[in-house]
Amino acid sequence: MKLDRIRCCLLISGLLLWPAISNAAAIDYYTITGMMRDAQGHQLPYRVMPPANYSPNSTTTRYPLILALHGAPGRGTNNTGQIGGGETACWASDTERAARPCFVAAPQCPTDIMWVSVPWDSVPKPIRPATWVTTLALGLVDSIKVKYPIDTTRVYVVGGSMGGVGAVYFPEYRPPLFAASVGVAAGGDTTSSVVRTVMTMGWWLFHGAIDNVIPVAGSREFVKKARALLYADGKDTANIRYTEYPTGAHDIWDQSFYNLPMHQWLFLQKRNASASRVNNDLRPCLQSRDQGLSFVARFFSSPTLVLVPVQGAAPAYTLSGRAVSVGQVRSLVH
Repeated sequence: MKLDRIRCCLLISGLLLWPAISNAAAIDYYTITGMMRDAQGHQLPYRVMPPANYSPNSTTTRYPLILALHGAPGRGTNNTGQIGGGETACWASDTERAARPCFVAAPQCPTDIMWVSVPWDSVPKPIRPATWVTTLALGLVDSIKVKYPIDTTRVYVVGGSMGGVGAVYFPEYRPPLFAASVGVAAGGDTTSSVVRTVMTMGWWLFHGAIDNVIPVAGSREFVKKARALLYADGKDTANIRYTEYPTGAHDIWDQSFYNLPMHQWLFLQKRNASASRVNNDLRPCLQSRDQGLSFVARFFSSPTLVLVPVQGAAPAYTLSGRAVSVGQVRSLVH
């Protein structure tokens, strides 16, 4: 009854994208099937939903790509169980597909493993080495980028519960890959050096305050650390979004995934080209070079770029260990 009241309120307020199809019917839209394999014999089945009216012959339009990671109930090998949760069904209505055409990739995690090797009940935990399933799921993104017309600046990862933990940790393994992440009932590694590598992409985390499966502290601490680091660097914190439901438990899928503002926000996220990011972040170095100050420029594809003054007759700098002239610096900042 409580969930029904939430649905009703969100529908009236226009914030909920209630699906025109049932979750079970979403599989009809995930028409592309395949299997990722590695040299050790591991297999990861997957399905992909192409954009509505997609034509393989089209060479002009490039589409966003969403990697949708399911929760624990979707695990298996039948290549169907991963479809139907909010993270896959919310993109599959005719209305949504018309408004925001994209590819959605949905791999299926086997029953004896998780997307990342982090215990659900103890998030946040430091990031651990990638498992084979992590590697194959990230490899699926690379494969789709090669096979289909993907806008590589608009690759997103979303997930709930076990999939939400994956959605938060995956960008930590491949910082340059994703433009934004949506993690529902999840949490992430709050180590400063790790958060710093991913804090400049878009984040929207959702959590229930009384979640007794994955502690809400994981989301709170990740968001707090990311905002604090951005603030300390003089950067805008607006793209680190967090929604907490005061009476929400673990099952907050409907109000989180069928959320119109989230969909609208997600498709606006775009990973800037490295040069553009460097231009923005190196701008202060010209103002500070006369005082011999170092300027640390953090951008999407690397934790840090360090611009260091070099002593000598003529002003010179090293950029991440590579010698650059003042003229080259000016070309970066203008």
